[in-house]
Amino acid sequence: MATAEGFSDIYSAVRDLPDETALAADPNPVAQGPVLNVRDFGAVGDGKVCDTAAFIKAIEAVPANGGTLKIPAGRYRIDPLPSNDSLPFTCIKHHLCIKDKSNVSIVGDGDSSVLVFSSVNHEGLRLIGVKDSLVRGLVFEVSGNSPFRKSRSPLDIVASENILVEKILSRNSAGQGIRLDACRRILMKDCRIENAGQSGINILGGRQIAVRRCQVSNSRDYGINVSCMGGIARLPQFVSIEDNDIKGSREAHGVSVINGTMIRMKDNRISGCYQAGVAIYAVNPIFPVEKVEVSGNRIESCASGELSYMRGAVSVFYLPSKERRTKGNSDITISGNKIIRSAANGIWIDSCKGMGRVAISGNLTEEVAGSPVSISPEQRKQIETLELDVKTTESR
Repeated sequence: MATAEGFSDIYSAVRDLPDETALAADPNPVAQGPVLNVRDFGAVGDGKVCDTAAFIKAIEAVPANGGTLKIPAGRYRIDPLPSNDSLPFTCIKHHLCIKDKSNVSIVGDGDSSVLVFSSVNHEGLRLIGVKDSLVRGLVFEVSGNSPFRKSRSPLDIVASENILVEKILSRNSAGQGIRLDACRRILMKDCRIENAGQSGINILGGRQIAVRRCQVSNSRDYGINVSCMGGIARLPQFVSIEDNDIKGSREAHGVSVINGTMIRMKDNRISGCYQAGVAIYAVNPIFPVEKVEVSGNRIESCASGELSYMRGAVSVFYLPSKERRTKGNSDITISGNKIIRSAANGIWIDSCKGMGRVAISGNLTEEVAGSPVSISPEQRKQIETLELDVKTTESR
């Protein structure tokens, strides 16, 4: 089939990457190249003057092989410019975009460096095809309001590799707080996501992704979501969600895993979720749920919504039979978690067909309305290997 003249596939570098076979080292990008201060390009940072043109000039001045975009303390109003808010062959628009550059450091002065994006219909800052770079010490804020979900994020990282995202505050997004699409080797640490209009952190087709010591509060949907469906469909592999605070999901789950293998949720504190604190399920059986570990988490006041259809603070459901999978088998470990106050069961597994190994041990439950572990006799027959330590899952 002929390709339209001028078309550039932003996912071409990641479409055919081989499967990951081992855990990779954390990203460790180092700032290099010239330091470009947005103030030197005309940015004012008073919250009144539109600073978009100054930011675009500064971004364009960053060499393709590296440099630091310095954003000093200030409140920078960023309005989308119709002449510079899109790329060819896409309907997704943005306020700011950095594309196909390496060794870029985007650095602010912490909570005093605030970028205020005015449009709920535009991405805030998009990084596309960026490598060996970091984003640190900035606030991304959306000033526009929308009662509806808008699939737009203040920070959208696409088809990028070896990126450190550190000490970022994303607040009041109409869509996802931070979106990672078809990326590899991303470390997010010590970030805060507040009042997201959809998921707090959305990891789509991600591989070698780590989210550590982040705080996600008051998301409308999932606190953190792991799925295959971004700009391309790809099985998530080696995704680690560790030592995070997830407080309040108004309509959905704390952590949601829809597809993936080598997914680990460890030592998180998850509370106040309308649906499950942790939900493992399948939407697209072409990319199944394979190996998932849920261990050492504190899960409190979850599956508590009046209309919640989750029957467990940890819920595993709708995993398809092997006949409907293209590859792989389920291997679910749920161990060492403390589950406190649930209007449903502690751990619930249901409507899963032809599962492989399920291991449940060392979990403690308190003030759980249902059973510590609920697996129907019919469901047990669908599990090839069930390792269940009943003694350690009784209410304490």
